[in-house]
Amino acid sequence: MQLRQLCGLPIPRYGIEPEYLSPGRKMVELINICLFAIAGTSSARALLKLLPEGMMGVLFNQLRLRWKALSKPAKRKGLGNLQMRIKADAK
Repeated sequence: MQLRQLCGLPIPRYGIEPEYLSPGRKMVELINICLFAIAGTSSARALLKLLPEGMMGVLFNQLRLRWKALSKPAKRKGLGNLQMRIKADAK
């Protein structure tokens, strides 16, 4: 949400927000956003069309499992102590 705000994009108002997110968690989220942005480009899609379909599935699965293993500690750390606050300006 902070990145959307910095870019001047509309921000959904849910009425709650976390008190604190670790820098590691923010970095994981930023990388996820960047990956989705890059993967959504026509250039990335054109490159994927050059790969054989069978290879694409194996490659995707390996990358997914590695990213999941790398990002899991940052996403889970402190989750049990996560405190949310109610925002007064939510509509």
